[in-house]
Amino acid sequence: FELAVRGDIIKTKDFTFNSGLNFSYQKNKLKKLSGTYKGQPMTTSEHISVATVGAAGLVHNNGVTYLIEGQPVGVFYLPHCTGIDENGQYIIEDLDDNGTIDTGDSGDRKVCGQAIPKYFLGWDMSFKYKNWDLTMQFNGAFGHKIFNGTGLAYTNMSIFPDYNVLKGAPEKNIIDQNVSDYWLEKGDYVNIEHITIGYNIPMKSKAVKSLRLSAGISNLATITGYSGLTPMINSYVVSNTLGIDDKRTYPLYRTYSLGLSIQF
Repeated sequence: FELAVRGDIIKTKDFTFNSGLNFSYQKNKLKKLSGTYKGQPMTTSEHISVATVGAAGLVHNNGVTYLIEGQPVGVFYLPHCTGIDENGQYIIEDLDDNGTIDTGDSGDRKVCGQAIPKYFLGWDMSFKYKNWDLTMQFNGAFGHKIFNGTGLAYTNMSIFPDYNVLKGAPEKNIIDQNVSDYWLEKGDYVNIEHITIGYNIPMKSKAVKSLRLSAGISNLATITGYSGLTPMINSYVVSNTLGIDDKRTYPLYRTYSLGLSIQF
């Protein structure tokens, strides 16, 4: 479902305010992972790992996002952490109540959110007052989660001092490197993508018809509750990075620009 609206909100002789909004919602469900081909049964695992996280000391059971029948594409299928014990290990819940903690794909794991956003937002605004103009562009995504693999890797005190750790790592004193929903966070964000302000200098010269000065900022700020590197990771393409902030994502950089436009 997609809705797009645009129009002049205010329009007078000296002042104009124009805005456009694009909002979309998507929902999907994986119906089948098995079937037949030319009469031959084709079957696969009940849980197919899509993306895994890599970190120093992490060697097994590191699947994070999965394909599972009856679920949206790219769900987080993880052990449930209820806390940290005195030895710096995750306390994992025995979800099947069999007296044994098994963090394998068919063990003590549960679906705990999706990597692909449910809602997307695009919003732009344009203001013009006499010879001045201002444009702003925003974008956002909501209704999904992110696995903070950067936090998992660099909060692990067992790697210190061979590797750097985050500022809060000594206080938490975690030495466990197994994946769990401890590092799963909401991925909602709004990004101030671009702001440009311009001024058209009144010209009396016959040689120069118009002269415009402008200044712009790209990626001014990201409004989010996510604590990792950036919420703008791969949340769209079903690949080995889907939904994971795996410490290799370079954060968006802020760009400043100045412009001069001359028309003869």
